[in-house]
Amino acid sequence: MRDQTSGLMAKLNSSLLLFAIMMTMISPLCAQEIRIKPETGLVDQPVSIVLSGFDPSKTVTLRANMEDEFGQDWDSYAVFEVNRTGFADLSLQSPIRGTYKGIDPTGLIWSLSKDPGKKNQYVFMSKTMQPMTINISAEVDGKTAATKCIERKFLSAGVNRIDINESGLVGTLFAPNASTPSPGILIIGGADGNLREDLAGLLASHGYTTLAIAYFGREGLPDEPLNVPLEYFGRAIEWMKSNDAVDGDKIGVIGWSKGGEGALLVGSAYPDIKAVVSLAGSGVVFQAIANDYHVIKSPWSFDGKDVPYIRFMETPLFILQMIITEISGGPLSLNSMFTDSLKNRTAMDRAKIDLDKINGPVMIISGDDDEFWPSEQLSQIASKARKGNNYSSHDQHMVYSGN
Repeated sequence: MRDQTSGLMAKLNSSLLLFAIMMTMISPLCAQEIRIKPETGLVDQPVSIVLSGFDPSKTVTLRANMEDEFGQDWDSYAVFEVNRTGFADLSLQSPIRGTYKGIDPTGLIWSLSKDPGKKNQYVFMSKTMQPMTINISAEVDGKTAATKCIERKFLSAGVNRIDINESGLVGTLFAPNASTPSPGILIIGGADGNLREDLAGLLASHGYTTLAIAYFGREGLPDEPLNVPLEYFGRAIEWMKSNDAVDGDKIGVIGWSKGGEGALLVGSAYPDIKAVVSLAGSGVVFQAIANDYHVIKSPWSFDGKDVPYIRFMETPLFILQMIITEISGGPLSLNSMFTDSLKNRTAMDRAKIDLDKINGPVMIISGDDDEFWPSEQLSQIASKARKGNNYSSHDQHMVYSGN
């Protein structure tokens, strides 16, 4: 009897062991999960995304969705194969297809767009500085298998936000709560007139004191970006130098699009600027973009004189393109107009910005598929002009494909 009992116990233990092994093998397939670290962080903070517990014989589609502050949806997706244990690590593998290519764990975030199927996309900008709430789901055979919600912020705790309307200046100051002065950055927006508070807040979260400055379209400022005095930015530089939160010997300027053109001009006009970043900017000055189509003026002035500029050249083909676009209601690419305008070599030579006067390193960032203006070509003009005594080994020109 004792031998029979022992035999039964041995068989039972073997069965339990086999069952445990089988459950270990099966359990990953049951616990389908999206693991994201950190779930809350700044928008530029590195992120880890790992899939686990998925069927190795099937692909997994990751989808990201976000509603912006205007109630508009932004979407992205990427399709992955998982390994034989049911895992996929976005830091180690690229998607089979999706809204981004290559190995990039942040790809789902930066490739969010209003319509992933369209070539022309809007640039995401936050006006309220509210955190981005992004919903991420994993689909298998068209059915949702797992979800995760993450939050990305433009502003970290401890950064002070102050509205500025003094000394003729209008803007927003972001200052980190620090015991010592920090490098200062002047941020100039584009021809849309938006303050780039999202960029200013993010940089302040990394320890810089930033001033996002308006230069038209606000009370006390010009209605349009016409003959904007560079001296206005000179006052902003002096104001920052006098601010206790700013290290007056370390002030830089960042400009976006038309503001990228302006940033290069400001850097060339004021030696107190020790670094310049031009985002999708231009190494030559183009005429102002006025509300009245027939107004032809320089966008900038200095020392009471117009900054030399290139007039827009509108060919019959471009005018036809405008008419077709107006009828269809689609977006209008101004690219060809700027390219044709550059054929006026005399005007271009006069309108080139003297980058040799910039007293520090210059970073130029452009895209090779910019549909507003040919930012790669315009940035290349600036990059080639940067060759004088003030050339820095830290100078960079970065071109992003497909942007």
